[in-house]
Amino acid sequence: MSSIVSAVDLKIGYSPSTILANIDNLQINEGEIISIIGESGIGKTTFLKNIAHLMKPISGKLLVFNSSSHPQRGSIGYIPQKLGLINHETVYFNVLEGAVCNQSIFRSITGFHEEKVVDAVKDSITLMDLSHKIDEPIKYLSGGQQRRVAIARTMAQGPKLILADEFLSELDDKTANNVWNIMEEYVKVNKITLIIVEHNIKRAKLANRCFKLEKSADYFSEYAGISFFYNKQIENLRTDTLDKETEQHLQSSFVRYNDTQDKHRKRTTWRGLLPLLEEALTKNQK
Repeated sequence: MSSIVSAVDLKIGYSPSTILANIDNLQINEGEIISIIGESGIGKTTFLKNIAHLMKPISGKLLVFNSSSHPQRGSIGYIPQKLGLINHETVYFNVLEGAVCNQSIFRSITGFHEEKVVDAVKDSITLMDLSHKIDEPIKYLSGGQQRRVAIARTMAQGPKLILADEFLSELDDKTANNVWNIMEEYVKVNKITLIIVEHNIKRAKLANRCFKLEKSADYFSEYAGISFFYNKQIENLRTDTLDKETEQHLQSSFVRYNDTQDKHRKRTTWRGLLPLLEEALTKNQK
């Protein structure tokens, strides 16, 4: 499984004097859906912007597609909180703007688009249930509809990595669930990676793994750190496939991990958990 995003001793913020968070060790792999939670202003959006190369890290190592260089044009799709749609243009035009990210500058300027690009636009609009609004100007759509246009725009782009900042906000529960299911299938079929910032814990736990940005309990820590919060695969783990001693060890280690606030102890406990988890997950797959 190839690494899509990796961070080591990464400090993010607006300047060396305004560091928001320190991400000491994080790896996100191809095909994963990752959610990031945390209180407002803790650095969640800033982290996404660093991954998208819209901001530079203060220090540390951040690799995207195993490189610190600017990624290939169109390889990252970004759904920001402020959608950046063109209000007087139609749904079709706005989604097309995303699709042409992978085209040459010449094709983008001349408006000559390949058939597959047009198909990608229409397919994305259909997936977001907006076909009946395809010729409607953005300014006449509801907030939820506009958000779906932004999602369709990113899907039409065909990126390898999607960064989504509160992308389900303004959607009612039914629509949000539908959109989530579509995105989950899109990730699976296209073998891409999705990283979302989400304030809704229930939605955040739909991801494969969830991480929390939060201020450390360590008195000497001035900024937030990132910690493991939830793993869907572990949550659904059947421990009855393990012997009693291993099961008890696994459960007690999770208790220690959740109880400790010291990041170094947390890391040590997690390393001790990994062999047990690998054994349990292997047995669950049989």
